[in-house]
Amino acid sequence: THLPRSWHRAGLASPEVYRQFVSLFVLNVGAPALQHSIFLQEMMGVIATPFILWFSLPDRAEEILTFLRHNTVERRAVNSICTYADFTSGGFHRHGARRG
Repeated sequence: THLPRSWHRAGLASPEVYRQFVSLFVLNVGAPALQHSIFLQEMMGVIATPFILWFSLPDRAEEILTFLRHNTVERRAVNSICTYADFTSGGFHRHGARRG
């Protein structure tokens, strides 16, 4: 299984496991109000994302295009998709999923 053993010992529905699981998805920005408000987290993301992309994307454009070139497959039903999103047996085998 892909869950920590401590979660199984504590019981998957226990409050402690819930707190640990939720903490994995908390935006850690130093502002306590943001840690409890999904709306504020989303708004911060909408405002910050263009600036992050504006400054970091130009430097990585060639790498991103190379990744897309090497990891795109054509599927008749959905057109072009990333091989990591290809849930056919070919996609799983290509990226290391093992049978057995």
